[in-house]
Amino acid sequence: MSNKISDEISTYSRQYPLYAVKDEYKDAVSSDVPFRVAPEPLKLRYSDQEVIELGPAICNYVNAVMELYNINEDANRLLNRGKPSWMSTWREPAYLFIRPDLILTKDGFSICEIETSPFGLALADMVNRAYIDNGFDTLVPKDKLREYVQKQLQTSGTLAFSNKVKANVGQLHYLAEKIFSADNKAWDARLIDDDFSITDEAVYRAFYLSEVLSDENICQMVENTDKESFVPSITPQIEEKAILSFIWDKRFERFLKSHLGLGNFYFLKHLIPPTWIVGEEEHFVLGLPEGVSTSLGLIDLPESKRKFVLKQSGFSDFSSWGRGVTFLHKATRKDRELRLLEAQNSETLYIVQHFEEGIEKKISYYGNDGNIATMMAKIRLCPFYGFMDNSGDLISAVATCCEKTDYIHGMTSGVNTAVIIS
Repeated sequence: MSNKISDEISTYSRQYPLYAVKDEYKDAVSSDVPFRVAPEPLKLRYSDQEVIELGPAICNYVNAVMELYNINEDANRLLNRGKPSWMSTWREPAYLFIRPDLILTKDGFSICEIETSPFGLALADMVNRAYIDNGFDTLVPKDKLREYVQKQLQTSGTLAFSNKVKANVGQLHYLAEKIFSADNKAWDARLIDDDFSITDEAVYRAFYLSEVLSDENICQMVENTDKESFVPSITPQIEEKAILSFIWDKRFERFLKSHLGLGNFYFLKHLIPPTWIVGEEEHFVLGLPEGVSTSLGLIDLPESKRKFVLKQSGFSDFSSWGRGVTFLHKATRKDRELRLLEAQNSETLYIVQHFEEGIEKKISYYGNDGNIATMMAKIRLCPFYGFMDNSGDLISAVATCCEKTDYIHGMTSGVNTAVIIS
């Protein structure tokens, strides 16, 4: 690649490798940039500005769910499922950010899930900086993320990561050295192994809480560390995809309307697809399609009536993101029966969410020969909103564009780009 944007991302990636390129894609991308690079940011319309500014509403929603967890028996029972007792206690949620994943559909944006893990944050910052340095006025000012983080974190600490996520080690070192650290701050990123130890420093948790149950080193580290010192906090309840179902649950509707206000309640309900928890179907405000009473009833519905996605909710140790997601309208009968029975009998939470079809847009990108190529791609927008100060300010953003798939995530054959309003 000969363009300046790719060259700048290459410079970052050589020092902080983003992730490994799969063999089948090595001829399609640069060895230093493990994804395709667009000549310009993704352009959103001015009418999309309201969605970009949803940060305060989504942060308020997360706080409302945590309050429900604290005061409501049903919410507490659901969000504690499958978790050890020491995690099933009230803690004030402490997250640097909340990141809703937004799919661009024919009717606008749709929230498919909410993320709190740091994976992808460094990539978003690198990409945003590269486009700003090449003359684009992106949604997020160049140093917005760093300035925000510097105000929130302690002077020193460790980004502690596990073997399961070590493919992201370059991004974690970038966060530690370029975003978390400053003249008077010193952070590092370290693998939690047999030799791992911490002092009285703060700990940024770059691992999944379910790994406490399967990784002895993580278990020991958590046991020997003040539980209140972790950011993100040890609040796995908030990391469940199931929290999106609460806005569609009869039991919680009155509380959420009161806590959010009617404007934000209906704004978020417009963005969050109809969602229910497997086993809690009777409380789904819309009722299941075609009069079926349980999620198992979806198995034999015609394809047009089962446009739903089955998702493992969060606190689990599945081997891959794709393993936890089943498109019920595309799966064979055998597969959807297997997965729905697994969900029905699981100790952990599963949700069923209405499938919102992403629209395709023509996206340009640089080929390996430096020439412009195009793809028809579906779009996922990932805005990061400040949560620790409850501001909901936009602190970073990245758009991911993928062709020939509904699994819209950071794959090597996709495009990652910054975002502008045009």
